[in-house]
Amino acid sequence: MSDTVQSIKSQLTRVTRVAFKKTTLLVAALVLGGYELAKHPPIGNIDRGEVGVRLNRFSGSTTQSGEGAMLVIPGLHELRLYSLQDQMYHPERSSKADEVAQHRRGDLAQDEGQRFLEQTVGAFAAWQAAEA
Repeated sequence: MSDTVQSIKSQLTRVTRVAFKKTTLLVAALVLGGYELAKHPPIGNIDRGEVGVRLNRFSGSTTQSGEGAMLVIPGLHELRLYSLQDQMYHPERSSKADEVAQHRRGDLAQDEGQRFLEQTVGAFAAWQAAEA
């Protein structure tokens, strides 16, 4: 009788181990899958004033979309966002640089005007000399 009890106990232990291992693996897979979905969601958000371009890494094809949600499968797609708003570059010292630039532009314009006047007067004098 003790052999029978011992064999039943060993059978139950084996069955419990197998069931426990499969359950553990299933739970671990579910937890890992949930973590990956939370860390890398399959939906990309495109805000107002942006355009989204989804690139398929295997085929190289692209899909363009406006604001809203777009399906982005991690490992397969890459989503790039581009702003549609105007962007201007303003240097830090623009006020000082602008004053110097305006001053130089004024000098340049004055020099150009002086040069034009001298050429015009010279041409007019040459024309007068040719007529006389």
